[in-house]
Amino acid sequence: MSMNVTLRTAAVAIVAIVCTSSAIAAELGKKFDSYTEMHTQSAYGSLFFSDESPYKRFTLIDGDGELKLPSQSHYCFVLNHYSRQKGFENTLRTYRAKTTKWYDDKNSKTERFHQQYIPTADETSEDVTDYCIYGTKNVVKIDIEFSSDDGQSFEHNISFTLK
Repeated sequence: MSMNVTLRTAAVAIVAIVCTSSAIAAELGKKFDSYTEMHTQSAYGSLFFSDESPYKRFTLIDGDGELKLPSQSHYCFVLNHYSRQKGFENTLRTYRAKTTKWYDDKNSKTERFHQQYIPTADETSEDVTDYCIYGTKNVVKIDIEFSSDDGQSFEHNISFTLK
């Protein structure tokens, strides 16, 4: 193999690694201290990490992939379903979460959740689409796939390791 082919192959491999590693990491982003801020300053379908209901603070989750979360007894997530688009507030939507809990003995358990909501045009609405995970004893990793019959806005895939 010539030196040029070897260098080109190495360059392609480096670019592939850099592009792939940024695509597999999700990050905690901007924090919001109210329902109004969360609804009006983030996109329809945005995913947030939060405390337990009634929610006081929302932290935007940027991207899909592995997420670093603090160690705690439960994990709650909120989807922004605020929209001022005409007709949204009259349409019943189904939001879903498929959660796989991986245990320290290498076994796993998959749980499915679905809930129906009507998108809101009220920027102060506390009736948010939320999902909390409890029962994390002996769990070492959690994978979650969020989806909705409302399309790609609500498609989020995250995972996190419990310490």
